[in-house]
Amino acid sequence: MAYDIGKLTGMIDLSTFCNASCPQCHRTNQGNIQEKVPWLPLVQTNLDLFKKRFSSGQLQLYKELVCCGTWGDPFMAKDIYEIAEYVLKHSDVYLTINTNGAMRNEEFWFNFGSLNSKYGQRMNVVFAIDGHTEEQHAKYRRNTSLKTVLNHMDAYMECPQSRCIVFTVVFEHNENDIDKIAQLAKKHGASRHHICPSNRFFNGPIEHAHGRLPDTFKFYNEGSLETLHKSKKVKRYYEVVFDE
Repeated sequence: MAYDIGKLTGMIDLSTFCNASCPQCHRTNQGNIQEKVPWLPLVQTNLDLFKKRFSSGQLQLYKELVCCGTWGDPFMAKDIYEIAEYVLKHSDVYLTINTNGAMRNEEFWFNFGSLNSKYGQRMNVVFAIDGHTEEQHAKYRRNTSLKTVLNHMDAYMECPQSRCIVFTVVFEHNENDIDKIAQLAKKHGASRHHICPSNRFFNGPIEHAHGRLPDTFKFYNEGSLETLHKSKKVKRYYEVVFDE
């Protein structure tokens, strides 16, 4: 099958490792969110493997590559810096990377942002921020610190060419504070704020529910039963573009 040069968008999972324990994540074991689901192997893509899958010639087929976090956080891949530099150096691809942003240190994030200066403004990091306080943010983004995420975001944005977006998953516990989260995102350099109500509550035939409910999500954390509640106010995805 022939493809038009520079027209494809690719979705890539670089890692099944993650520092967080978000209750509704596909990799999280709802029987104890501090563990991953047992059938998921812990793997990551290193630079050599990435080059085999995406040669410099193959990269020319793409206009955009999105490193998503379906099974793990891309920044948990040890070679994420080298992989990003390889893509930017050997193609005109626009690179988008989703992350909770709480791993590594400020020096790493500053150096990662510097790739934008070295190779042009072709990279966008999407930071997940789900609250305007530590407690609210960690209600869903378990094992992450809002302060750490914002410090890493600031370090990344120190390069004038850097761009980032903030992504917020909306539940009942943060639905009244979207404006405050947006203000925080703008303050720390985001160009856009993507707001998405969680779509991971049960939404199927009642005979397949097996105790699951459409408006509540129950899970265990180290033996303690906890619950997330679906947003009643935010029903659809939307985004806010910040003024320069």
